[in-house]
Amino acid sequence: MEVQRIRHASFRIVTDRGVQVYLDPWQLPEGLPPADVVAITHDHHDHCSAPDVRKLWKAGTVLVGPEAVRARLAGEGLAVQVVQVGQQRDVMGVRLRAVEAYTVSKFRASGEPTHPREKGYVGYLLEADGRRVYFAGDTDVVPPEVDAAGPVDVALVPVSGIFVMTAEEAAAQLAGRAVRRAVPMHYGAHVGTAQDAERFRRLAPCPVTVLADGESLQL
Repeated sequence: MEVQRIRHASFRIVTDRGVQVYLDPWQLPEGLPPADVVAITHDHHDHCSAPDVRKLWKAGTVLVGPEAVRARLAGEGLAVQVVQVGQQRDVMGVRLRAVEAYTVSKFRASGEPTHPREKGYVGYLLEADGRRVYFAGDTDVVPPEVDAAGPVDVALVPVSGIFVMTAEEAAAQLAGRAVRRAVPMHYGAHVGTAQDAERFRRLAPCPVTVLADGESLQL
C-alpha cells in the first residue's frame, strides 16, 4: 500500500491491487490517476472541493461523505453516498468506516467550535491489504472507536492548531494508543507550517514520517 500526501490535508492511497482512494482532495496538481473512491470528511472549502473531485472523476467513481458534504455538493452533479459516524462502505476491497471528528477547544469569533460535534463531521478508518489507516479529519479529539478497531498502521493527524489539534495536542492524543506510525497533516497551505510537523515528530509517542507535498510512504 502507498500513502501519498498531496498537500495540506489531501492524501492519495493506492492499495496493492491498484485501487485509487483519495481523501479530502483539494488544490490537486494535474496528472493524478482517476479515483475509484473519494472520501470527504466535512464541508469546509479546503476539504470539500467540487472542481478537485471532478478532476478525479470517472465512470464508477464512488464519492463518500457525511450529510454536510452532500449538502455542499448539491447541484454539482456529484452523487454522494452519505455516511454517518459508525457506518461503513466497502468498495473494491477497501473498507471505509466513519468515525467522529470534532473540536472542543478551537472556537470561532462567535464562540462556536470550529468543527461542532453536532455537525456530524467524520474521520475515516480505511482498511485494505490487511492494513489500517486512520485519517483523522479536522479534529482535536481521537475518538474511542479508533482504539476499538485495533492497531493502526499509520495515523494521518492534523497538527496546525488554530482550527484543529496543535502538534502538542496531536502527540498527546496518540499517547497510549496502538499506532505504529503517524504522518502529520493540515499544514503548509493556508494554516500551519513545516515547523508544526517537525515539532510533532519530536513529541509523538510513535515513529513519525513527515511527508513533503507529493511524497509517499510505503506500508
